[in-house]
Amino acid sequence: MVHDKCCTICDDVITDTSKRSDKNDDISFAALIALVPAMTLTLFSLMGLI
Repeated sequence: MVHDKCCTICDDVITDTSKRSDKNDDISFAALIALVPAMTLTLFSLMGLI
């Protein structure tokens, strides 16, 4: 494959990997948002506030 010229195969691979990383970031952020209330409740219960 010649990489000094534009080829559609490389463009497809680059596009696919960038979409995957965005999806992984979204999943990580959603997991963090889901875990924050659980961690907060655990912390408060350990402190005896609940």
